[in-house]
Amino acid sequence: MVKALFVALVVILLSGCYDRFYGPSIQNGFDQEILIEIEYENANKQESYWPPCHTAFIGKKDAEVKRVIVRKNGVVLHDLDRAALADYLKKEKQHKGYSVWRIDSEGISFSVDQKECSEQSGTGPNQWGQVH
Repeated sequence: MVKALFVALVVILLSGCYDRFYGPSIQNGFDQEILIEIEYENANKQESYWPPCHTAFIGKKDAEVKRVIVRKNGVVLHDLDRAALADYLKKEKQHKGYSVWRIDSEGISFSVDQKECSEQSGTGPNQWGQVH
């Protein structure tokens, strides 16, 4: 009986440690706006045009990010499904500190210093109420 209770306690504790990936913070590193389309696991979708240097956390507590599509001038630059997002998350974890996924003409890179871009764009809330 004690062993069964101990096993149940361990299972409960470990299930609380499940590390969900709600989504990254993304930054528009282009000198013109881009269209960000986000699809969540609960089938909700959001899309928004982001001006240069706009940075926002795209995650939600109640649903993981399933797909991110980035378009510039109507052309798809990136179509990131769950597998691609997981690959970038692994790459992000190799950087010290909290990284922002910067999307620019070089592709997707990770930045821990947003100072230069934020000085150009100022700060303020995006359409989801988060501050960039």
